[in-house]
Amino acid sequence: MKKTKKLSAIIICTMMAAAFTACGGGASASSGSSAAASAATASSASASSGSSAASAASADSGKEQIANPFTDCKTLAEAEKISGVSISVPTAINNDFSDCTYRAMDSLIEVIYADGKENDQICIRKGSGTKDVSGDYNSYPESEKVTIGNAEVTFKGSSGKVSLAVWTSGDNSYSVYAAQSGSGIAKAMMTEIVGKVDASGSKTSSSGSKASVAASSVNNTAVLVSTAAGSEKLAKTALGGWKFNQGKTSLSKNPTAMKAFKKAVRKLTGCEYKPIALLATQTVSGTNYCILCRTTAVVPRAKSTYSLVYVYQNLKGHARITSVSELELGSTAASSKIQAKTALGGWKFNQSKTSLSKNPAAMKAFKKAVRNLTGCEYKPIALLGSQTVSGTNYCILCRTTAVVPHAKSTYSLVYVYQNLKGHARITSVSELDIAGSAD
Repeated sequence: MKKTKKLSAIIICTMMAAAFTACGGGASASSGSSAAASAATASSASASSGSSAASAASADSGKEQIANPFTDCKTLAEAEKISGVSISVPTAINNDFSDCTYRAMDSLIEVIYADGKENDQICIRKGSGTKDVSGDYNSYPESEKVTIGNAEVTFKGSSGKVSLAVWTSGDNSYSVYAAQSGSGIAKAMMTEIVGKVDASGSKTSSSGSKASVAASSVNNTAVLVSTAAGSEKLAKTALGGWKFNQGKTSLSKNPTAMKAFKKAVRKLTGCEYKPIALLATQTVSGTNYCILCRTTAVVPRAKSTYSLVYVYQNLKGHARITSVSELELGSTAASSKIQAKTALGGWKFNQSKTSLSKNPAAMKAFKKAVRNLTGCEYKPIALLGSQTVSGTNYCILCRTTAVVPHAKSTYSLVYVYQNLKGHARITSVSELDIAGSAD
């Protein structure tokens, strides 16, 4: 129903508030709810004519209802025409989020990606002006600024996950809101998404630095300590933050780390630690090393697992193991809830060679999964385990690097699913929490 001129001035602010909270405001960090509330708004806001006719429910039925200012659109081009804002976005995200909804209002455009399975959503917005257009006014315990392209982006979230990214470029504001299993998404995934939004036209910031897609480095390896729940002890004596290894990972190529490791395990009994990769170091009053190891109890028919083994070498050259943190395959995968529904068996640790060159089936699936990825390079380090479902899941330790100048690499557990037809995709990327595991 057409509003009278008398009412229009009164309700305009309320209309804008309703519009800006449609995507992010429905997902409270404290309640753990996801962007499904936005989906409900998006799906119900359109009348058969395609115009936005859904009304916000009034607490008092006698009060005037406020119309949703968004218009649902059939295509991105239609949304751009209505909003007067043009935007370049991916057609799908990570192969999972391919169901797109387009909405628009004056000077604001919104694209919502749904996975069609768990009601998880990713919402991208762009608006004219430099004010925050996310509509998400929750308070998050973790916040950091990263540089992606030439834009300075603020990540907000909790427990190492990112729920919201906001930034400005030129005369426009952007936001990406993500709710996956109610807890946000991996920093690497958020960084890749942001990098694809107006990728060719958003480089207007005066900053020329780039950010690693793995996001924990963000050209600042000290976040390994600042985001880790168990880093308090390390921080007390740290002269520097944890630094991811940017060179060869084999201990044979890192003689100082190899020497410290051999000293640390020399007198150990009952358990064998076989070093696979040097992942990170930290300068304290001496040096800390984080080494991925295959761990095997010295008993008949023992099955191997994989652990992050922390070795400390003091300034006198004495070395010892300070912590061993066993990796739990599947437990950190964002898609594990979906996988569990069709699982025929549990995760099995790889008991043989870890190199993907020695595991051709896993290598073939991995190459298929990363073939069309852009903006990020995943270099496989070790096949850690597999799981038989309606197809096969693989857990692969990878070095993750943004395809931008001067990017710093990090390490992540990359989960690849290959179905029975041979199609493969990445289902989850879980960045290793080096400092948190060291506690």
